[in-house]
Amino acid sequence: MRQLLFAIALAVLASACSDAQPGVAESGSAGDPETLALIEARQDNFERISDANKALKAELENSQPDLAVLQAQVENIGAAAGQVADAFPAGSGAESGVETAALPAIWSDPQGFTVAAARFTDQTQVLVQATQSGDLAAIRTATLDLGTTCRNCHDTFRQKKD
Repeated sequence: MRQLLFAIALAVLASACSDAQPGVAESGSAGDPETLALIEARQDNFERISDANKALKAELENSQPDLAVLQAQVENIGAAAGQVADAFPAGSGAESGVETAALPAIWSDPQGFTVAAARFTDQTQVLVQATQSGDLAAIRTATLDLGTTCRNCHDTFRQKKD
């Protein structure tokens, strides 16, 4: 039963963080090349986070998770997490002419977004520390908490998917 609950919780985490792309440049979008490049870099960074989260989830579903695999994925998340706060400069939202899922709240509430990005970075560090400890229970808890952090940010700052 506990494994089933954990599997469900991990599925929620994957859903919350997967394809976590607040700014998504669609093929053929309008916009100046610099803004398009910035949004594409932002998208690539969120894709790295998403891919690492998926791999982390898959490894944690194994009966004997490989700590080296977990550590590598958590390092990927940690490296990308530090780039989130600065990835949304003024002019890189919908007004750029590039289709984006980033809500105007990112720019109208920059303090709130900064706090949310800092929570993500902080929770990522908790996950890094848990992974370094090798304690699978702590890793699972920190992974679930990171998923909650992702969801909380998406609820406020990312357009809901159809």
